Amino acid sequence: MALVGVVLLRLAIGLYLIGVTRSKNAASMALRLLLETCIGVLAFWAVGRALLTLEIGSFFDLNHTFGMEGLFTGLLLTLACSIVTAAVMERSTLTLSITVCLLLTGLVLPLTLALCNHVFRNAVPTQIGHAPGLFMAFSAVGLLTSWFVGPRTGKFNHDGSANVILGHNVPLAFAGVMLFLIAWPLVGGDFVQVGATNSLSFGSFEEIYSRIAFLTPSLQLLAAAAAGCSGAIYSWIRYARADVGLIFASVLSGVVAATLLGEIWSGYAVIIGLLAGILMPMVANSIEFRLHVDDPTGLISIFGVGAILSGLSSFLPHESAQLNQLAYSWQELEISLLIAVIPVAVMALALIPLHALKLLRISDAAEYDGLDLADHDLNAYPDFHQSMIKSYHLREL
Repeated sequence: MALVGVVLLRLAIGLYLIGVTRSKNAASMALRLLLETCIGVLAFWAVGRALLTLEIGSFFDLNHTFGMEGLFTGLLLTLACSIVTAAVMERSTLTLSITVCLLLTGLVLPLTLALCNHVFRNAVPTQIGHAPGLFMAFSAVGLLTSWFVGPRTGKFNHDGSANVILGHNVPLAFAGVMLFLIAWPLVGGDFVQVGATNSLSFGSFEEIYSRIAFLTPSLQLLAAAAAGCSGAIYSWIRYARADVGLIFASVLSGVVAATLLGEIWSGYAVIIGLLAGILMPMVANSIEFRLHVDDPTGLISIFGVGAILSGLSSFLPHESAQLNQLAYSWQELEISLLIAVIPVAVMALALIPLHALKLLRISDAAEYDGLDLADHDLNAYPDFHQSMIKSYHLREL
C-alpha cells in the first residue's frame, strides 16, 4: 500500500507541476519528471543504497536483493529532484535536471543520512525523525539552484517589481493537489524511517510500514483544511480576491507541515495548518521580492515552511509522550539541521562548474520558443499551436 502511495505521490506532483507550467513547456516537464524517477531509482540502486547502509562493497551489486524498502526509499528521495525541477522550470537545461537527480539520489542524500546516523549513533528516532531535515534540504537545494539559474525572462522588471506568469491548466493543477492529499498521508510518515535506523541498515519493510499507524493521516488532512482556509483569508485580506495558486499552495503546505503529527490532539493540527497557510505565502513573497529568486510553483516555500513547522511539532505534547521527549526532540532537531546543511554545501560545489560552463540555462531563443519545441521538436497540444513558431529563426543568430 505504501509503495502505491509513493507512486501516487509522484503522479500528484507531476499533475500539479504540469498544470502550473506554460503550455509550451508542458511536455518537457512531463518528460523530466519521468526521467528523474527512472534515473533516481537506478542511481539509488547502484550507489545510494550502499552509501546509506554503509555497505561500501555492494556498489553495482547485481546479486543484491533490492526489495520494496529499497524501491520505496529511492522513490521518496526523488522528491528532492522534483522540487529542484519545479524551482528552475521553463528555463533550465536537461543536463541540469539529470545531474541534480544523479547527485541527490545516488550520492548526496544517502551519504548525508548515513553520516548523520554515524555521528548520532545513539540517537533514538522519535516523531520528528529525519523529515524536517529532508524537507529543509529539498527547499534549500531548490532555492540555491534557482538562484544559480536565474529568473525566467520577463519575471522581474527593472524597478524590482515582479510579473505573474500563469500556468496553462488550472484544473490539472487542482487534480494534482487533490491526489497529493490522498497520497501524502500514505507515505509521509515513512520520512521518519528513511535512513533513521540505528543499525545503519534498512530493517524490515513491514516494521517500517507498521510505524505509520501512530501517525494519524486524518490529522494531516485536518491541517491541510485549516491551511486552505487561512490561505484564502490571507489572500482576501492582502489582494482583495481569492488567489487560486496561493490557496492551492497553502493546502499543500498544510499537509506537509503536519507530516509527523502522530498521537497529538486535533487542536494542534488545526493550529499548525492555520500557521502553514499564512506563513507559506509570506515566505514565497519574501523569496520573490526580497531575494529576487523565481519560484514558479511555490514548492520551495511549501517545503521550507513544512520543515519549520514539522520540526516544531515534535515539541508539542503527545498522548503517549515519554519523560525524555524533550531531549529526544532537541537531539533529532540537531540531526535535521545537519541533514539540511550538507546537501546545500555539496550542491553548491557542483553547481559552480556547471554555471561556469554555461550548462545550467537554455538560450533566450529556446526559452521564448518553449522547451517542447527547443528540446523535443513537438508541442504538448499540437491541435492548439501553430506548427512552426515564428521565433524559430532566432536560433540561427
